[in-house]
Amino acid sequence: MQSADKKSSPVLLILLAVGAIVVLPTITQAPAPTNTFPIAPDEVNIPGKQEVHGATSAAHCKQMERTFRLQGRNLRLTKTKRNPSNLGGGVLTTLCVFEGPDAQSATFQDKRYETEAW
Repeated sequence: MQSADKKSSPVLLILLAVGAIVVLPTITQAPAPTNTFPIAPDEVNIPGKQEVHGATSAAHCKQMERTFRLQGRNLRLTKTKRNPSNLGGGVLTTLCVFEGPDAQSATFQDKRYETEAW
């Protein structure tokens, strides 16, 4: 019986009870994903100060601001910028940065998903 050449390819040889040799590829651990871009201070939610949302355009940021005002929330749109986490093909191409005392860290939480019913 021949041994596997370690330089040719990483394989695992298994001898079955019937004497047949099966060659399986070895399983390698994928490297952990890394954050390829730094998160700027104006891209994070700070309760009571700053709230950030993704939108499809700057016009939608303005509409979001109007919606917040209609809800009675004291927030104003201070900046729109290109969404750095959209690396191509994403829908939310713009970040909307709102500031004000009513800023929340997670405005759109849906309580339906907090149950054990799933």
